[in-house]
Amino acid sequence: MKTKILFYLLILLPVILTCQTNWILLDSGTAQNLNSVDFFDGNIGLVVGESGTILKTTNGGETWDNVTSGTSNNLNGISFVNADTAVVVGDGQTILRTTDGGANWMPITVGIYGNLISVDIDISGNGIAGGTDQTILKTDDAGATWSITQTGYMGGGWQGAQMVDESIGFVFGSNSIFQPFVGKTTNSGSSFSFYNFYFVQGAVSYEGKLFDGYFFDDFNGITAGRRWDWFGCISSTSNLNEWTTQHYSTPFYGIDFSTESDGYVVGDNGTIMHTADGGTIWEAEDSGVFSQLNSVLFVNENLGFIAGNGGVILKKQENIIYVSGDVSGIWSADTVKVIGDLTIPDGEALTIDPGTYIEFQDLYSLDVQGCLLAVGTEQDTIIFTAIETWHGVQFNETPATNDSSKIVYCKLHYVSPDNTSRGAATVTNFSKLLISHCLISDNNLEYISGGGISCENSSPTIEFNIIENNSSAIGGGIYCNNYSHPIIRYNSIINNNADVTGSGIVCRNYSSPLIANNIISENSGGMAGGGICCESNSSPTIINNIISYNSALFCIIQANGGGIYLDNSNSLIINNLIIGNSTIDYGGGICCYESNPMIINNTIIENSSNNAGGLCCASSNPIVTNSIIWNNGESNILADLYSDPIVTYCDIQGGYTGEGNIDSEPLFWGTGEYPYSLLDDSPCVNAGTPDTTGLSLPEFDLAGNPRVFGGRIDMGAYENQNVVVGIEDNSELQISNFKLSNYPNPFNLETTISYNLTAKDAKNAKIEIYNLKGQKIKKLEIRNLILGINKVVWDGTDNNGKPVSSGIYLYRIKTDAFVSETKKMLLLK
Repeated sequence: MKTKILFYLLILLPVILTCQTNWILLDSGTAQNLNSVDFFDGNIGLVVGESGTILKTTNGGETWDNVTSGTSNNLNGISFVNADTAVVVGDGQTILRTTDGGANWMPITVGIYGNLISVDIDISGNGIAGGTDQTILKTDDAGATWSITQTGYMGGGWQGAQMVDESIGFVFGSNSIFQPFVGKTTNSGSSFSFYNFYFVQGAVSYEGKLFDGYFFDDFNGITAGRRWDWFGCISSTSNLNEWTTQHYSTPFYGIDFSTESDGYVVGDNGTIMHTADGGTIWEAEDSGVFSQLNSVLFVNENLGFIAGNGGVILKKQENIIYVSGDVSGIWSADTVKVIGDLTIPDGEALTIDPGTYIEFQDLYSLDVQGCLLAVGTEQDTIIFTAIETWHGVQFNETPATNDSSKIVYCKLHYVSPDNTSRGAATVTNFSKLLISHCLISDNNLEYISGGGISCENSSPTIEFNIIENNSSAIGGGIYCNNYSHPIIRYNSIINNNADVTGSGIVCRNYSSPLIANNIISENSGGMAGGGICCESNSSPTIINNIISYNSALFCIIQANGGGIYLDNSNSLIINNLIIGNSTIDYGGGICCYESNPMIINNTIIENSSNNAGGLCCASSNPIVTNSIIWNNGESNILADLYSDPIVTYCDIQGGYTGEGNIDSEPLFWGTGEYPYSLLDDSPCVNAGTPDTTGLSLPEFDLAGNPRVFGGRIDMGAYENQNVVVGIEDNSELQISNFKLSNYPNPFNLETTISYNLTAKDAKNAKIEIYNLKGQKIKKLEIRNLILGINKVVWDGTDNNGKPVSSGIYLYRIKTDAFVSETKKMLLLK
């Protein structure tokens, strides 16, 4: 079975959204659809739209004046030349020009047909305009006169125009056969070269149209458009011949960049997408509206405007602060630009408001000697990033007298090492730290340890995070060293890399964290422990994790332990699904060297190595019980002469000597959310050890079901919830349903059990209630029987009158001649 189960999450991992939702809806004074916006500076701006609409502001959009345009045609494009001069184009060959800042408009006549849609004029006065029929016009006198470069083509047209400088310009649209189409001029519009392409997604090439574009120079640019099926596209190129497209569910109509890295696209349904890295990653921002947004313009990196349908005009004015040295108090700015190393002094606190964007301008770090409270929200995350790279958040010898620090709903990426940093978060001799609901990604530490989070003699709580695409020499995701015992739970630790050991998590030198309810998947590295590496007397508790498709493959000497590698470790490995991991030499699933772990109720399947795909023991004496070790190649368990593993109550392919062991196909579901759950007729159901004392079992299995059901534990990481044993055998009695039921179910204080008995059924009738261990905890005698439907109330107490605990209970009716089917009820307190 090769069912890849990377993300049928047993835990709900956080969805990381962008912050910065400070777009403000301005009062435009109109309900007309607005098609284009341009500003000369932070105060003077124009917006144009349907039915000849021209709006003018001189105070940064606080108020808008409706200016007489002299036409009822739709106006589609606007371009400022200077504070006084601007040009508007529109339907019906419309060109309007103002020389008094937009108070009055003069029509310009050009001998063309069709509509003009886009215009852009450089401060030199050189400009271009585009429209239907692939019409291109040029001007060299700031729009006073225009000449025709081309017109009259069948189909296609130019939706957007941009002048990069006085010579280089672009038009954006579609050609006659519905391909995305770009025209480029290097002589101020006198002639153009044309480039067509498709919106490619996988093996499919889509036709479509470009609505706008932004080029940084004569070759590097990004366009906004839509496919023929109305999906949105952001396409980028570095040579105009090769294009890479990102596909979205919403069409895009406008694009602009405030810097080479900071850009925006806008589109249908109020969609705003923002990039902070030049177009590689785009993230949604909340516009607060649902109208189609048609045009976006940034005056500078702090101030931007958007125009859209229904009279929508949005404004974004960011509050940027610059910081270095000692910091404390509250950061409530939209953007914080770090221009030097930062320190929170001992005894002081820094609070960072949700939605703050923190950009390190060079190789600086944030050293926390006091208290850091970086607490975002699911909608407004706090972002720690850099123009290129930075040195992370560091808790180096932070005095424990400070209040606990919190990094919650944050994004930390692009960290590189220095003499004191080891990861996006470095924690040394400090434990009063919570890292929760964060995205920690794309940090590269090269020859240093701890790509995502590094703990030295520290025990923070690390929970509900996504830790992915980090790399280092040791511990690509999380590094625990020198008596570090963090709580690591409910995280997704994916696609990290370590050159030496522990691509997902590494535990070294007496470090024994709790590693629980995580997904540890597709991490890859060198010599040991693709998923988890435990060495040098480190013995973590590894419980209820999915450890899947990790690898240790790249060491020229020896590579061991694709899933888990233990070296001088007595770990507890309980209730994990260990699947699809691989290594070259020993122990595709688990490799033990001079280690004596307890391996309890694990499903170890489909792992691979050249020797012992399931479990390898070298000078080790593990205790293995209640586990399924199956389909791991030729050797599921391999032990050398110096090892004496104790294997009991396990299902081992090929068999293995030990009490209660079987060699039978486990019979997994094979489909659904939990494909490695057991079918009702699986030989592993109710086949585990009869005595679970001392096994440290979790309350629930990987599917969230009670770990022991039916009186005896199952083998493997999933507990079947249908098959019951442990209730006394009544095979000589006939089965009757008696129309048995209870209400309410689940219940809190009491529940009413209903049943239907006849006189011949009813001799010595009683209701028996059992717990999941198969122990009878209550007997309810049935007296004064009335033929037909009868009822009895159970108040949640046992035979001694003591309240029982919350959980699942089993009940049935038993008479001298008949016994009912067993039903389940759930008591919740």
